[in-house]
Parts: sequence; structure tokens; C-alpha cells
Amino acid sequence: MYFSIEARGKGLGSLMIDLCLNWAVTHNDAKKIFIDFLDRFLMNFGDFQDAINKEDPFLYHSLLSPYLNNGLLDPMDCIHECEKRFLDPNSDIPLNSIEGFVRQLLGWREFIMGVYWDNMPKYKDLNFWSHDRRLSDSWYSGETGIPPLDDAIKESIEFGYTHHINRLMDNI
Repeated sequence: MYFSIEARGKGLGSLMIDLCLNWAVTHNDAKKIFIDFLDRFLMNFGDFQDAINKEDPFLYHSLLSPYLNNGLLDPMDCIHECEKRFLDPNSDIPLNSIEGFVRQLLGWREFIMGVYWDNMPKYKDLNFWSHDRRLSDSWYSGETGIPPLDDAIKESIEFGYTHHINRLMDNI
């Protein structure tokens, strides 16, 4: 069961969600969100897959990771549905949108999942840089003084989500 995903934000094609509890908890509802992404946002995914915007944290992003991570969606089912839509003679979905989505899903997400599984449980306790200092409280409140970092932390607090570009930046 999930709440409506019809509310839209200020940005280009934003999927602004009423996040009281707007994450699907069943396969059928996760599939509805996936189909909504395909219908409304896949067309522009290729051009905006790595875009971040302080005013619009979702843009054309799929927001499917939780459903893939907890098994509500199967990655190959998602890839096959994208492929089917791309090969439809009436489709005008650009190649960069299909390629970007499949690459992020299969070429990145599933690859990294394999790295985790291959190296667990020791991987979760690795500390390559021998870091032993606690992060300051500003890293938990979004008040580091580094605007893009603070925005990403605050999005995580508010939405339980931040785009993968923000997560990569935060780990630098």
C-alpha cells in the first residue's frame, strides 16, 4: 500500500512525493511505481539520470532502489519491461534513456551487489583508511558548511532518500 504519487514538485518533471509513508510495501504497489516511472519519466531519464537540484531532489530519478533491494521488484523483470518498451515500433524512448537505466541497474547496482555478497561479512567491517575519529554532529544535521553536502544530508533526513550522485559526493 502506498500513498498517491501524483503530487509534483517545482522542477522539470519532478516526482515530488508526499512522504508521510509513500514507499510501497507490496510487489503490486512497487510494480505500479515502476510502471509510473516508465510511463512518465523514462523518456527523459537519459538526459537527467545524474542531475541533482537542491529545489527538486527527485527530478527524473526512478526511486526504485528500495524495491530492488528488498525484493519487491526483480531487476531482470525491470530490464525486460524497458527492453519491450524500447523495441515497440511506436516507441520514441531515446536510446540514452534505455541504456542509462539498464546500465545503472545491471551494470552498476547488480555488480556492486555482487561485490558486497562476495566479500561479506568481512567487507562491512573494512576500514581501508583506518579512520578512527567520530564524525562531528554537523554530518548528522546537515550543517557542515558545505552546501551540496548539507543539502544531501538534509534530503536524506527529510525523505529517507538522496540521489546516488549525492551519496557518491558524500563519500569523498
